[in-house]
Amino acid sequence: MLSRMRSQRALIYSISILLIASSGVLGQESETAQSNVAFLGRAFRLRKFPDYNAEFALLGCALLLIVYSILGRKKNDGMATRYARQLLHQECPLVQQFEQVDGALQNTAPGRYSMYFTGRRNIKGCLVSFKMIPRHDMVSKVIIGARASDTLCVEIVLEDNATWSTVLLMAIPGAMKVITEEHADVRELTKVVNMNKGGSVAVGQWPSDNIHVRAEHSQVLHDILTPGLMSSFFGKDGGYSVVKQYFRSLHITDSYTYSSEKRVLRMVTDLPPLDDGEILYLIVQTALTLADAISFVKQSPDSLKKAKVARETWEAKKPSQVEERQRRLEEKRALKEAQDKEKLKKMTPQQREKEIARRQKIERGRRMKSMVKKM
Repeated sequence: MLSRMRSQRALIYSISILLIASSGVLGQESETAQSNVAFLGRAFRLRKFPDYNAEFALLGCALLLIVYSILGRKKNDGMATRYARQLLHQECPLVQQFEQVDGALQNTAPGRYSMYFTGRRNIKGCLVSFKMIPRHDMVSKVIIGARASDTLCVEIVLEDNATWSTVLLMAIPGAMKVITEEHADVRELTKVVNMNKGGSVAVGQWPSDNIHVRAEHSQVLHDILTPGLMSSFFGKDGGYSVVKQYFRSLHITDSYTYSSEKRVLRMVTDLPPLDDGEILYLIVQTALTLADAISFVKQSPDSLKKAKVARETWEAKKPSQVEERQRRLEEKRALKEAQDKEKLKKMTPQQREKEIARRQKIERGRRMKSMVKKM
């Protein structure tokens, strides 16, 4: 391509010189002709190789981003595949406790992978997801910083026959803020609860780590955090003592807003090292143990009544689906009318008259069809 451009410029340069030279009288070179030739020589001079430094720099950056994206995607795919193989191993609690194992690893989005398990007591299904840092996107990786890590999410759908009704969130400070903003059930139905010594709630075996809590009220918190559940999670032999360095959040709810299933236990941790499958198994087993513990929780009648009133109040605030659909249709209709008026303003009087007549004809046809349907 570069040689072709040079050939074209050389041809133009030669033709221009011949035309100017032919303008001299009987081949005599005048000062004007010589100056014109010198000017064209400067204007059409061929660019040397170093003159393309900017173009080559841009091309190099583009190639670097493409290679970085390809290698980053391959690395994420490889890591997710290795984690999936560990979860499908015979020693994994998911394989041992679930009857049906969907061995296909689904790549649901860039850097996001999931597997699904069904067929276990107290559990409808278990979705295990890996969220990898954007190794394929250099800009995003720079924005999130070096402290970002790959995460594991164990999302368990619980049976509907449970006898509890509450929303509870335990999380480290950063995760607490994000989950509160993203999940309406946490934002609308819970409040911050002080679990430290001298706080508003006193619960035994509460760890000294920096874990924040949001709950509906203290009575519900005491009903949910039974000695059995506390022991299975925070006790001496509980899973938290093993997974605390990876722990990010535990979300228990009967009003989940991201699926049709409402009773969900969702535990998020950082992914352990690839060569440490035992920690991965302990994280998964901790989530399953908590699901069993929460299934046997029984709230007091007064606590269930308060939970019911809170959900009715929350539902009353939500616009119904019919009202929401009608509002969107009205907004769309108003936008179209404004566009039509703007279009009419730009037309000539004759064009405007024809357009109005055409629209009136269409409107009469619609009314006629409506009347026929009513008859």
